[in-house]
Amino acid sequence: MITNRCLLLGPLTKYEDTQRNVQVWRMPACPPGCGTLIAAVAAGSGKQPIIIGKPEPWLFRSALNRMGLKPYETASIGYRLDTDIEGALHEGMNPLC
Repeated sequence: MITNRCLLLGPLTKYEDTQRNVQVWRMPACPPGCGTLIAAVAAGSGKQPIIIGKPEPWLFRSALNRMGLKPYETASIGYRLDTDIEGALHEGMNPLC
């Protein structure tokens, strides 16, 4: 799977992926998160993805635009400080944990 993805990225200059979380939870014996595979593909292809998931601003700005709301008019609900809360604060939204 990783080899195929690296080969498919050969002619591409940019690609998107969802998030960089290496672990699903922050405790011992955690299962690997999506970021583990993203890091392997980036290393194998030599290309870094454009991350479009939390905490990147694109996701939050896109949601605000779709709803036609300002950041101070919204709340972002989540449980992870490094994705849910960080992203909301960066965009001026009210984080709820």
